[in-house]
Amino acid sequence: MARLTVATLNIRNLADRWDERLPLLLADMSALQPDVLGLQEVVYPLQQDRLIGAAGEGRYESFRAWAGRPEYGNAMLVRASLAATATGVERLDLGLGRSALRLIVPVDGALVVVAVTHLHHVPDDAALRDDQARQLIDWLEAAPSTDGQVVVGDFNAEPTEPAAERMRSRGYRSGCAEAVCAAQALSSRHLSTSEWICAANCAGTWISKPSSPTKPTRSTRAGFRRTPGASSSNRVSQSPHVADEGQAARASITGSAKARRCARLRASRSRRRSRGESGSSRASSSAFCRYSSARPARRRCQR
Repeated sequence: MARLTVATLNIRNLADRWDERLPLLLADMSALQPDVLGLQEVVYPLQQDRLIGAAGEGRYESFRAWAGRPEYGNAMLVRASLAATATGVERLDLGLGRSALRLIVPVDGALVVVAVTHLHHVPDDAALRDDQARQLIDWLEAAPSTDGQVVVGDFNAEPTEPAAERMRSRGYRSGCAEAVCAAQALSSRHLSTSEWICAANCAGTWISKPSSPTKPTRSTRAGFRRTPGASSSNRVSQSPHVADEGQAARASITGSAKARRCARLRASRSRRRSRGESGSSRASSSAFCRYSSARPARRRCQR
């Protein structure tokens, strides 16, 4: 049986502390190394897609489909061995500053259409999202005949919305819903509240043609593969061990710097005492030590 691993992620351009999120994204990409990664809200001049694709041992090629303006939109990272023989690369304008991208990749003798999209976001505009889903499905059905289709992206739609219902009615299955069900079966327990929340908000991977020889990786709306018993957040796991190590390193550096400053001040006080200087100087030195320890950032800025 042919196997294709897919993931999807809305990287939210430069919003939400991009500089702090980037190391976490790179760490997860390095660990996951999917065959195909669909990205939304990519800022092309900053090469965000290629930067993420450079993480890890695998080599990836990026395909882009601008949305709303030429320097911004969707991207699809495809493993280089698949990208070299990919065909049928096309972009679809969905209106309202949205687009979709599709291409055909060969997987162990099978051909699979892989598409990425990002639908309209306003909560009350379910009808507009439904129309975009209709355009998307019609476009995918007009693609060359293949053994299967995988559609990933940020649909901005709850499972009960018309857009999601339309996907199901046209033969697509929710990869996220199946992942949640599989996790439940493997763990032999009922879904927790967090998993129900995930199931209600992450319908971001749709698989067509159940008889297809391909077996896409189950993925959440955030796009990264879930493991049984793992936290069901709809964003990228923040790799707590990475954060803890960084905090420990910063605390160590800060503590060492404070210790050196206080040691220098103590030595200075000792020299002044040996020279018989007044107590006022000693008091001011102690005050500076407390000030610099409590507010080191301001002291650095003043310098």
